[in-house]
Amino acid sequence: MLLGFLASCMSIPTNVPTIQTPFTNLVTNVPSIIIPTPTESSTATLAAQNLSTETQITSSSSQTPLAITPTNFPFAEIQERCLAVKTDFQPSLLTEGIFIFWSEDGISKLTPQGLEEIPGFPVRPTTFGYAISPDKKRLAYVNENNTELVVINTEGEKIASVRWQDNWKRWQDYIGPLPRWFSDHLVIFGSDVEIPGSVIILDPFTGKLQEFVGSFPDIYNPLNEGGFQTFWNDPTFSVFDSSLTRVVYLSSTTGKNALVLWDFETNTELWRLTNRYLVNVRPEWSQDNSKLIAALPTDETANHFEIFNITRDGQLTQLTNFVASYSFAMIVGELTWSPDRRFISFGLTTEQGDTEITRLMLYDTTENVIVDYCIQGDYRPPSLMKTYWSPDSQQLIVELSRSDDQGSLVRNILLVGPAKGYVVKMGENWQIIGWMAPEN
Repeated sequence: MLLGFLASCMSIPTNVPTIQTPFTNLVTNVPSIIIPTPTESSTATLAAQNLSTETQITSSSSQTPLAITPTNFPFAEIQERCLAVKTDFQPSLLTEGIFIFWSEDGISKLTPQGLEEIPGFPVRPTTFGYAISPDKKRLAYVNENNTELVVINTEGEKIASVRWQDNWKRWQDYIGPLPRWFSDHLVIFGSDVEIPGSVIILDPFTGKLQEFVGSFPDIYNPLNEGGFQTFWNDPTFSVFDSSLTRVVYLSSTTGKNALVLWDFETNTELWRLTNRYLVNVRPEWSQDNSKLIAALPTDETANHFEIFNITRDGQLTQLTNFVASYSFAMIVGELTWSPDRRFISFGLTTEQGDTEITRLMLYDTTENVIVDYCIQGDYRPPSLMKTYWSPDSQQLIVELSRSDDQGSLVRNILLVGPAKGYVVKMGENWQIIGWMAPEN
């Protein structure tokens, strides 16, 4: 049964293939990993002991960063397609997949066939400890004792387990999710070294890992006084591309806060945006590593944020022009790609009279159109709008915070079908783990 695995020990399948990691060409003398043979009475648990080879990344470049002027591109047209929120939700409305969430009743799964509780699953009232792989086939989490990183498949079978090491950050040390998938087979999380931006990339199926010490210049350190505020759901404040040749990171020095694109191959800064206001949204690499999607402030008052393409060489293209439609526009939450890479969903906070409201926006990159469905919530950081796409890219679930009549914050969970034009309320105050794909 999906995710209905027993709390007792399970063995790791012996047919798990060895994964060729993208950093093998950057690392030398990495010890080979011996996977323990599973026994009938015990779970084979990988011990990632003394496996890391640190790569020190430092600035040796004297080159002047490129002076980038945004290239001309037709701005995305904003279209309003208001949808009334219905309340007649039925599980059969879901197109496919397994939606997993936490509520007061525990961890549950929701499929087109119905709702079912998941007994034996580690219950914790936070989504910090869970992450679903990009192909939506694997769920990784850290157990309640913070001693293991566990990976299960959509059938609830435990397919990998790695002992948590002392120099790996614990989930409670984070302001964001732990861990985060780096690819379909690799997870990335923060190292406990006292250098901001240091990360560990781990293959949980072999135990092979690589530790990167974040010594690129002036990376943001949340422990320093005077640092700027960010709502990135990533405690490393850095976003690597999957080839590990580029990183975009937050930089902060006295009075100078910036977003920086860094080239590891030439040890060179390719692009920098300096702005003394916060950077709200974590940039996201495209699947082919050719570009970044980023939400950036366009003025020193931070009254307007726009969405930009940034190529891996630092060429900047502005995709939106919210300033033409709104006196105040702040992109919040996350820029979330649909699995087919056509749509980007995000929250946009604007002014409505004397109130700031956040609305769901859907950017169709094929048609170059942004659709406003008039789905609104309150602007209450850090309880910002989050979106979760179905595996077939036909639906998304929206987590939207609003105040009730007593002023209490209520987290509404909505199902949106953009193609068929409907919005249905699914429930309240769920904490979403994610949407997984069915096994084929």
